[in-house]
Amino acid sequence: VLGAGFANQTEVKAEEASNNGQLTLQHKNNALTSENESLRREKDRYLYEKEELEKKNKELDSQVAGLIGVVESDEEEAKRSKNMYETFLKQSKDQVNELTAEKDTLAEKAKKLEEDKQISDASRKSLSRDLEASRAAKKELEAKHQK
Repeated sequence: VLGAGFANQTEVKAEEASNNGQLTLQHKNNALTSENESLRREKDRYLYEKEELEKKNKELDSQVAGLIGVVESDEEEAKRSKNMYETFLKQSKDQVNELTAEKDTLAEKAKKLEEDKQISDASRKSLSRDLEASRAAKKELEAKHQK
């Protein structure tokens, strides 16, 4: 009977070991299930964040496209303004050149007129002296004739 007790005791220990193994497996299963649920929640959170970031990215892409349009429009306006400025500057330079040439021509004409005036004045003075001399000579002749 002594051996029977030993066998019984071995069965109890084997049963305890089996129960302990099942508890350990159950505990591991519970831990893995909990970790799985946690990872699924984390995955769902990441998917939600990904969707939100994709929406934000689309909004930013739209804003970038709009800004690119504005920049291109501003660049075109700047080119038009530059072309207008260059055209205006060229016209102004041409006008300055024309006015300078006209001024030079008028200055030459004024110089010529001044020379002509001096010649005319000299000629007039000469004629006036000749006329005075002629009158004086005539008076002298008349005075001689009357005597």
